[in-house]
Amino acid sequence: MSTFRTKDDILTPLMRPCYLTYDRKSGEAFILNQEIVQEFLRLCKTGGWDGLMQAT
Repeated sequence: MSTFRTKDDILTPLMRPCYLTYDRKSGEAFILNQEIVQEFLRLCKTGGWDGLMQAT
């Protein structure tokens, strides 16, 4: 998937392999693995993820 239009487009593929977890009480999602967190931040900083930034 390379087109992100909604938050679900981003969150769903991450939750299936357990890269992401959701806390129903707080309503927040978390990336549990620190290596994945660092990669996610790197991708957001380097650009080219405008769809991701618009959907969040």
